[in-house]
Amino acid sequence: MVDDALLLEVLRKVGLDSLLSILEKGLDTSLEERGISLSGGERQQLAPARLWFSKAQIILLDEATSAIDNLKEETIMKNVLQLLSGRTVIAIAHRLDSIKSFDVILVFQNGCIVEQGTFDELMENAGISMILPIDRWRRSWQYI
Repeated sequence: MVDDALLLEVLRKVGLDSLLSILEKGLDTSLEERGISLSGGERQQLAPARLWFSKAQIILLDEATSAIDNLKEETIMKNVLQLLSGRTVIAIAHRLDSIKSFDVILVFQNGCIVEQGTFDELMENAGISMILPIDRWRRSWQYI
């Protein structure tokens, strides 16, 4: 059983504490199939909350914050990375902001590593890591 105070703190760190106030049963609300349904963003906020209770030393985050707005993403990732300090995190991300503070970033192209380093090192090189955000913006512009 998890202490309610710890659970409330974890929900605050992933930005779900405000959701709690609208749930009739509060912390006792069922999120199972017959329970309440969460939005995509809320589900993505809940997923990292589960990490607080995991003992896993290797964590895989696959587009962990893609359905969350940029402001919430920054806060959630800051808190999650503090929690995961000392663990190995493999993150798949297309939004570069979500991985800025990682120790090592690998850039893949056609299945091969084409660059690696910290976020700042990759930006200094102005290689593919610099082209990615520009290209993504360009592609989104074409489909508007």
